[in-house]
Amino acid sequence: MKPNTDQPTVPEAKPGSKPDAKNDLKSLPIILLLLLANAVVGFWEEHQAGNAIAALKAQLAINARVSGIRSNCNAPVGQETTARSYTADRRSGL
Repeated sequence: MKPNTDQPTVPEAKPGSKPDAKNDLKSLPIILLLLLANAVVGFWEEHQAGNAIAALKAQLAINARVSGIRSNCNAPVGQETTARSYTADRRSGL
């Protein structure tokens, strides 16, 4: 079978030869630039995600409407409380 002469051939490495170190040094600044850009983009995305979480937390309800058998009242969110204990706390001024 004839070799295809339309495509350029890649010379084979000679046994025992070392890779070209000059080409490796030429690509080093490009690799470092890409790593730096990746670090900056990663930091910025984490910063934006933190801001988004803070904005979502600010929109959360602070009080919840509690429906009881005898009355309805508002209770702070995040505290485990029953309508009876909250009513008693409210009457005592807590």
